[in-house]
Amino acid sequence: EMKKEKEEVGVAKGRSVAADEKGKETEPVVVAEKKTRGSSSRPPSLFASPLYLVLLALRLIATFVSPGFVDESEFFTPSHATLFNALLDPSVSTAPPTPTITATNATDVFSSSLVSYTTVAAPYMLIHALDTAGMTSDLSIEARARLTVLLPRIIMFVLSIAADLMWFHTFRFIKYDGARAFSLLFAASWPSLIVFTRPGVASLENLCLALLCFSLLGMRRRTSETARMVLAALAFAVGLNVGGLEFSGYVLLLVSYLSGALFKPDAVLTRWLAALITGAGVFIAVLVLVGVLDSFHVGVSTLIISNSNQQLTLPHAIRAFIDGAVSAAPASSIKLGRFGVVCVPLNQLLDLVKNFRSYRARYMVAPEAAFVHLPLVLGPLLIAGVHELYLGLVAGAKELRAELKKVGRDENAPGSGARRKRKAAAAAANRRGGKAQAAKEEDLFVFNDFYQTLMVVTVSAEFVCGVKNARFSKIIPLMASACAVALPRLKASRWLTLAVWAYMVFATVVTGVVMNSGATRAGVDVVRGQLFDVPANAHVVFFRAPPPPPQLVNTSNPLSLHVAHFDAVNETAMVERMHELLNSDASVFLMTTPGFAFSEESTSANSLDPPLKLSG
Repeated sequence: EMKKEKEEVGVAKGRSVAADEKGKETEPVVVAEKKTRGSSSRPPSLFASPLYLVLLALRLIATFVSPGFVDESEFFTPSHATLFNALLDPSVSTAPPTPTITATNATDVFSSSLVSYTTVAAPYMLIHALDTAGMTSDLSIEARARLTVLLPRIIMFVLSIAADLMWFHTFRFIKYDGARAFSLLFAASWPSLIVFTRPGVASLENLCLALLCFSLLGMRRRTSETARMVLAALAFAVGLNVGGLEFSGYVLLLVSYLSGALFKPDAVLTRWLAALITGAGVFIAVLVLVGVLDSFHVGVSTLIISNSNQQLTLPHAIRAFIDGAVSAAPASSIKLGRFGVVCVPLNQLLDLVKNFRSYRARYMVAPEAAFVHLPLVLGPLLIAGVHELYLGLVAGAKELRAELKKVGRDENAPGSGARRKRKAAAAAANRRGGKAQAAKEEDLFVFNDFYQTLMVVTVSAEFVCGVKNARFSKIIPLMASACAVALPRLKASRWLTLAVWAYMVFATVVTGVVMNSGATRAGVDVVRGQLFDVPANAHVVFFRAPPPPPQLVNTSNPLSLHVAHFDAVNETAMVERMHELLNSDASVFLMTTPGFAFSEESTSANSLDPPLKLSG
């Protein structure tokens, strides 16, 4: 019996050995198949999500039907008005006017025209070419006015998709973990549906910030350091011209990324140094190019047409070129008149240093403002974001406490030998299979720290140390960073996710349909000649409310209305102006917010005899 048991054990051992040999033979084949599949795989596509396509359709619909606007730079940017007056003002004849160009000082330009030439220049040029060719004669005046407003929004709709893709591919840094959920949440937010498609400062600054984040996190790991810094420099140079000196606060994102990249084992310091130098060169070159554009726009530099010897700014030169191309007139040579370079960021910096006290009066340090504005902007998303920030602080405190315990530990104390053995065993386990997991956790830490830094920068820049009125150019990056930071908490709570989506729907309706929609409707009514019961040649004063967009009013004004606008801080000047108009027997109408009443200061400061009477 013992002999028989030994034989059975031997047979079992032979089977196990054969199975092991068979596994050894087949295992390399399976691994090779996995490698082959992995090498042919591609990054996930954002357009593969049907829900994202639905959200894009909603964004496109909002582009056409939402009358409200939340970013006043969409209509009231000075360079927008300059291009409109040069290309689309109906009071200007088909021949380009002879502009009265005064020698503008290059140090007196504090806003760049890059926003206008990126968003509204091409649509205005197209409409002017169609007008010159007589192809818009069948359109009504109202339809042409709406076309002037909608065409730039379509261009921004395309650029908003590019921004979505760049935000999506920043998750390449963590193997696209949560990328699609982030993009869907961000695309459903009210800034994406309302602000992204508006040709103003907010959308362009968001595009520059998305490019900056993509250059640091979204590019492939084998991408050279020089390529990263070139894209980052391009984003910084354009962002400074679009968003002003406040865009320089995002340099903290670059510091946050470099603090992790430079201390990696495979980092080469000389490569990074060369990349930073190259990026600095690209940054200066882009500033010079944009400065040349601004100089031709404002008249620091001029162009001379040979057949008329007129000195033209860039908008009027574009009009002359289009008119000549449409009418097939003989081409005339263009020569350079004056030449100079404008640097808007440098002018803003010098003006800040020179007039620091006046700038200081515009800004306020008010941490309590965050408790008012953040819930209105983020809604329930604020709960998830604050929760994740709290967990990050707790984890950091635990790591700090563990490090402090290691520093104060006595290695010669009883039990230290066992601790050393456990430490050696843990180190061996890390060498065997924990390196990949450690690298993944490190990348996740760098990624979360990056977006948390972005969230802190936007909150501090806008609400803690910002101007007295919240601007949506800072709210869009805040929404993007909040979506990325709050994503783990939203995955764990279904009810919180539903609350966030419901609030985004509500905020979209408020900002896209209600907020400032009266100004757009008033502009359309002026074009129709049906602004309430206002008679012809009347003076309409807008106070505490944005005036109708000049792109609408200047297209057609059948009643010849005189539109004026006063900010809330200029109430006394507004009252004085209305008294002057009433003394001249002019019809004056005041458009303001409900429940408006004049303050005692503004009425007592006025010394005119006739009392101000409001009717209607």
